[in-house]
Amino acid sequence: MRRLLSRLTGDSLYVLIGFPLAATTFCLVLTGVVAGAGLWIVWIGLPILALTMLVARGMGDAERLRISRMLAVSAYLRS
Repeated sequence: MRRLLSRLTGDSLYVLIGFPLAATTFCLVLTGVVAGAGLWIVWIGLPILALTMLVARGMGDAERLRISRMLAVSAYLRS
């Protein structure tokens, strides 16, 4: 019973913390892609798109780290 309660607590924390992170990531990436695509004509969009991809990659690494800690396995993080 104690193991089940511990697992339930860990899973609940993962989900509760994950939703705000996912919503933030979605908003940042969507805004970056739309702004970068719209400003592509004047070449300001290229650095915006590059920065957006770096943000998306960083948030993906953070998610891999979170799930690896929850599952107690090693995570493959790109360098």
